[in-house]
Amino acid sequence: ETAYKITNNRLIIFELSEISKNPILSKIVMMYIMNIYEELLAEKQGIRKFLMIEESWKAIMHKKFSVFIKEVYKTCRKYFGSIFMITQEPEDLLSSEEVGKTIVSQSDIKFILNMSKYVNLRSEIKDKLGFNDADMDLLYSLNGELPENIRMREVFVKWDKLKSVYGIMLSEEEYWVYTTEQKEK
Repeated sequence: ETAYKITNNRLIIFELSEISKNPILSKIVMMYIMNIYEELLAEKQGIRKFLMIEESWKAIMHKKFSVFIKEVYKTCRKYFGSIFMITQEPEDLLSSEEVGKTIVSQSDIKFILNMSKYVNLRSEIKDKLGFNDADMDLLYSLNGELPENIRMREVFVKWDKLKSVYGIMLSEEEYWVYTTEQKEK
């Protein structure tokens, strides 16, 4: 009989909302996740592997996990791996000098949503992300003149010297599947 091996799955999701409430269990699960991703990088040669960390501020604040993030950001590409850090607050990356710097420098492609409520951080964001004035003008123009009757949002995408703003429009069904607005759930 063959033993179950989690790395044989094409998609692995760890939902950590409840686990994060228990500091001891949280550390064990984070170490397990780190081990799984490193195992996937080593074992699955030639197969694209993604690690997406939602609410990444929690991982960045955790000492062992932040060391892992820094290391994996620097090494995963040679193993056909990619890592995505998803966060809602720019301070999450900006406040972590060492890890934040690694994430920014090793992220060839940056996707950034509306930053209009962070106008006070403009110069810090510009410096930390290595953006120029034209980048910042585009970034702070997001969703500025969208028609109210259309459910569309804009995203700023920067890849090396290429940059653009794209619109994302969802169908009615998609909107209700993806909305995170508490009042709409």
